[in-house]
Amino acid sequence: MPIPLVEPNDSFTVEPMSDDELEMLFGLPAVTAAKMAPDTVSQWSPTTSAPSQDDTATRNHSQRDHGCLGSALQIFSELHVSSRACTLSVASFDEVRELESVLNSNRKALERLAGILDCPCCREQEVLITTYMAISKALSWYSAALHVDGTTDHVDQSTSVGRVVSPPAFMGGYCLDLQAQTLARAHVVMAQLREHLQPVMARLQKRADSSPPSRSSSTTSLGSCTMSSGTSSSSEVLECYQRALQDAVSDIVDKINVIKRG
Repeated sequence: MPIPLVEPNDSFTVEPMSDDELEMLFGLPAVTAAKMAPDTVSQWSPTTSAPSQDDTATRNHSQRDHGCLGSALQIFSELHVSSRACTLSVASFDEVRELESVLNSNRKALERLAGILDCPCCREQEVLITTYMAISKALSWYSAALHVDGTTDHVDQSTSVGRVVSPPAFMGGYCLDLQAQTLARAHVVMAQLREHLQPVMARLQKRADSSPPSRSSSTTSLGSCTMSSGTSSSSEVLECYQRALQDAVSDIVDKINVIKRG
């Protein structure tokens, strides 16, 4: 049975800030802070803009050259960071990416993946599973983007996701404090989830709806889905990946709401 998407008015809802919260975060009277709050988010808003013609041309050219499976593998590779435990990787396991770069690369990756999901190639299990894995990497970067603080204390080096850094954000001549910057990042990540991730998840849901019914399972990690693929039917494996992605989205939304509540 397909797993329903998070409803827009449920988990994807971030409550508006109260006057007390605005005054606490920005250190200004609530009326002034309310006018400034949207501008704070706009420090990163260019990353959520519509794709340019160059972006679209590059995406289409890439998929023509490599096919859907090759393109999905390429996207996964671009988002992947080798773990500390890897003995074969020559790349740095402690890769550092700037926040703006993370938001831009995730946006472009999700747009390319949406195109792959529109292709009949997604009837092939290899293509669809690779797409699931690439989306999972994008979600890992979104989660990391919520914890930008210039330190490595929060980073688990056993996982294959890098560290996200961001320069201080200014509004006029004032540097926003850490709490205000964290709140702004949460709003930007939520905007990208709505604008770029939800269309991809809708396409995944459509694919799940067209799959035969399968037995329910409590497995929700992508690693467990892969390990069980040898003994499970195709529809069971795909449903496992679908649940794992939905759990990851819910986790990010929960973090955003915690940040909002302070």
